[in-house]
Amino acid sequence: RDIGLQLAGGFFKQDGFSLVNYEVGVFNGAGINVTDNNKSKDVAARLTIQPLQKLKIAAYYLMGETNITSLLSKYPTIGDSWSNHSYVAYNRYGGGIDYSNDFLFARTEYIAGKTGDYLSSGIYAQIGYKLRDKFSVGLRYDYFDQNLNASAPCQTTYTVALSYYPWKHLRLQAEYTLQKFNAVAQTPNTNCLYFMATALF
Repeated sequence: RDIGLQLAGGFFKQDGFSLVNYEVGVFNGAGINVTDNNKSKDVAARLTIQPLQKLKIAAYYLMGETNITSLLSKYPTIGDSWSNHSYVAYNRYGGGIDYSNDFLFARTEYIAGKTGDYLSSGIYAQIGYKLRDKFSVGLRYDYFDQNLNASAPCQTTYTVALSYYPWKHLRLQAEYTLQKFNAVAQTPNTNCLYFMATALF
């Protein structure tokens, strides 16, 4: 959704998959569905190692700049500390592990970023298991720290989900989510319960 050019491929193929996969791209870096509005481009790269068909280990890096006007419109709480800059560094990096089979899926990912002098990071981990043919249960943990250099809003989210498939083309889902915020966020903790039905005709 960010206009650019991307190359992808793999090496050392065996049993229908590649042991090493890569993706490298150059993008406008202006944001989602936005025409190019800055002087620089973003460069993104991801390397994925797949030692087993159902196990993937990935690392990635994004290097770019962002227009300070655009940044302040998205994050007004940053203030005017960068008002004397036209552009600031906008870098992201992280990695993750993904495993899945016919009954179990597990995934975790860490991401960190540097926007000007601001350092942020987050992590999530999720696991799910298919109970017989009609039930599956999932657990998820999320944590995000907006600014590691100072006291800043942090959010922790816990999720429990249950899915039921009474028929082949009907899925019923229930999810409970607890969101906890630190005192700096000045946001009360929230409890949410969701229900959803999905049918295919």
